[in-house]
Amino acid sequence: MANIKVTGRTETTTPVITDVIPIVVAPGSTPVDRKVALGNLYKGLGTGTPSASTFLAGDGTWKNTEKKRGRWFLPNPATMYATDPHIILLKTDAAITITRIMLRNSLTGTEIACDLKWASDMLIGSYADAAVIDVCDTTSGVFEVTSGMDDPTIPTGKYVYLQLDATPSALIKYCLLEVDFDYD
Repeated sequence: MANIKVTGRTETTTPVITDVIPIVVAPGSTPVDRKVALGNLYKGLGTGTPSASTFLAGDGTWKNTEKKRGRWFLPNPATMYATDPHIILLKTDAAITITRIMLRNSLTGTEIACDLKWASDMLIGSYADAAVIDVCDTTSGVFEVTSGMDDPTIPTGKYVYLQLDATPSALIKYCLLEVDFDYD
């Protein structure tokens, strides 16, 4: 195997993080042949931790390729609306893209009118730079979307919130909201 050129070797198209490749340590001074596992290849080159679900981006940071899901249980939406129709869900720690929104209330046939939005701040009455991610009005007590959202991309440091557009029926005891997203 030592006399075979790299270009003459069989290519693997499905490497895993534990596979090893040859490396020359200190090629400019006293070169030494070593091996390195793919999982250790970029250590020291970027910030963060490599894993099977990350890649090293051009800015030197490890980006996560796993889908994320936020899940919120919203008790008594009529009371929540009376207190504040804006329900703050999260603040983005990186730019994200929403890939799925699902809203289900506890009473089939009773509807909720709401929008999933993001804003630069959450000061009461301000909601600077607010943008609609999607209108989430339920039909037969359910809303779900995986494509065609109004604006699913959210920059770093923004607040994602659910805005109730009208007083929900007091008969609705709770809602379940799920939001799937990817880090950009």
